[in-house]
Amino acid sequence: MRALGISLWVGLLTGSVLAAAQSRPDPQARRLEALALEQQGKNQEAEARWREILKVQPRNPEPTAHLGLLEARQGHYKEAVPYYRKALAIKPDVPGLRLNLGLALFKAGELRAAIPEFETVRRGLPDGSQEAQRTTILIGMAYYGLA
Repeated sequence: MRALGISLWVGLLTGSVLAAAQSRPDPQARRLEALALEQQGKNQEAEARWREILKVQPRNPEPTAHLGLLEARQGHYKEAVPYYRKALAIKPDVPGLRLNLGLALFKAGELRAAIPEFETVRRGLPDGSQEAQRTTILIGMAYYGLA
């Protein structure tokens, strides 16, 4: 009888643990869902998913960077900048993030702040590459806009 009681207790405990695990969303599944929502242009829903992921993984720069991307895609460049800066503070070497910050600053009219971001991106590119040429053009356009 005692063995049956212990078995029932273990079964209930196991069921509770499984239920709790299922009630917590899988961050990878949420990530894929957020990316799919972004591709579908469902910005509000994608933002909600990225915020859920951010709560679970506050030191992951990806959700913060994507919140910036969602702002930028809607033309809210000034609002995108703090997200990009925060993501860079978490992990400075995320590919494309510094360029996105530079572009958001540029499009927000903050040309002086965009230049060092573009210059940092340019230094990391091979000479003569298309990316290096494009970045050099952005730097030139920013300087021209300041003149």
